Amino acid sequence: MKKIIAISAAAVCLIGGIFAISAVSAHKSLDKITKGESAIYSDEDFDAVTDLLKENMNGLFMDVKNCSYLGDSKSSEEFYKREAMMTHFKNTREIAAYDDIECMTYQIQGRYSVNPRLLYAVMTTEGISEIFKTKEYTCLCARINNENWDFVSLFGNDEDYHYSFAYKLNSGDSKKYDSRDITFAIDDLANEVLENEEYKNYCVVYVKYAGDEFASKEVLNELNNESGKNYTDCMKIYADVYSSENKTILTDTEWYIARKGDKNWEIIKYDTSADNNK
Repeated sequence: MKKIIAISAAAVCLIGGIFAISAVSAHKSLDKITKGESAIYSDEDFDAVTDLLKENMNGLFMDVKNCSYLGDSKSSEEFYKREAMMTHFKNTREIAAYDDIECMTYQIQGRYSVNPRLLYAVMTTEGISEIFKTKEYTCLCARINNENWDFVSLFGNDEDYHYSFAYKLNSGDSKKYDSRDITFAIDDLANEVLENEEYKNYCVVYVKYAGDEFASKEVLNELNNESGKNYTDCMKIYADVYSSENKTILTDTEWYIARKGDKNWEIIKYDTSADNNK
């Protein structure tokens, strides 16, 4: 029994030591953030964003090897402004004007240091070498209406950049579908918007099930007549979407989706011209 206690104590000390070393290493590595040059932003802006980066990299247990500003041109790309607008809308339900959004992007080379989340991942997966591998990331900070800078996101550079935002879901109340059915349906909707060229100008931000009255046999028959298909289920979704054409978020757009049996849900028709979007 004493041996078990001694081994356990040693393990705790070892893990604690690893965390302490990692914390010191991560803290020191944060001094490697370089300011860069800008024709837009002041030294005060760089100082504020540097503090944000240090705070968030430390919170993410990121051991930063080097970090540098990507420049004014890169930081002004629509992708980053879109991400900042959608994050702001999700957090506040307020639509920021595109021209009021300022972004600063940084190239970060680093790796995750030892932390409880990664220890769990090591114990439950086989990709240990991948977890602790040094990789490149892009970090986005933004401010709106010349207010305080906020940390928006950290993107892995090996990922697909054309859609990184996770939409927010309200499954509503339904006697016809359970919440899992609605979640799967909305996931199919979001994926089709992402992958289908017809919807390339849109990104789904917030989605809500419209109600069972739009999942009736009458609505289903109408959709089948319009599409010439033989679907077995249907529903209507209200969605707030980012529009690259309008460079804003269109609220309460309407999307009708349907499926045949256990197949994926498909978009049948949609309308982004709600009164409040005109």
